[in-house]
Amino acid sequence: MEVIRLSVKAGLKYILVGGIVLFLAVFMGIRAGLAVRGTPDLTLTPEKLRNTTTMKIGDIVPSLPVRSDNGQLTDLQLIGNDKRTVIAVVLPGCFPCGNLLQNWQVNELKQKTGDIRFVMLAGVSSNVPDLKELAEYASDYPVYFCDIEDLRSCCDLTTFPSVVGLGADNRIRFVANAGVYSLDGGFFNKHL
Repeated sequence: MEVIRLSVKAGLKYILVGGIVLFLAVFMGIRAGLAVRGTPDLTLTPEKLRNTTTMKIGDIVPSLPVRSDNGQLTDLQLIGNDKRTVIAVVLPGCFPCGNLLQNWQVNELKQKTGDIRFVMLAGVSSNVPDLKELAEYASDYPVYFCDIEDLRSCCDLTTFPSVVGLGADNRIRFVANAGVYSLDGGFFNKHL
């Protein structure tokens, strides 16, 4: 009788360990599948995007002092130029930020999105931006800089890269702090 009890306990342990291993394998497979770029989510909507900022859909974009790459002072509310605008909010030296900008391949996006304007806003810690790291994108994107602390205090934006979509009326159409690689020309055309 004692031998049977031990084998049942051992069997239950093997089943439990096997279940855990199977769960982890499925979970990691799903995570790996979600990380694949270029697979559009046809059900993706602005409401489904992760937004940890204080910017909300339908609000006017907040006022924030920004500088153009030539040093001219302006405001975040003016960089959209009354056009549908996608703002990539990045940090110099941020590898995922560079990947986002490269993956968008703006020239292709411009062909697919028509009049949508693409802008890069870099959060920096001083008033003198270093364009060396961002120079390769300056030909494709209008580049603006703002103080990273102003960005945090203005709209609690602390995740990079983030993407903000503005309508021609300067109202926020979407904010994405995660899943930014899944945003593409189809999403921008549909939701801006």
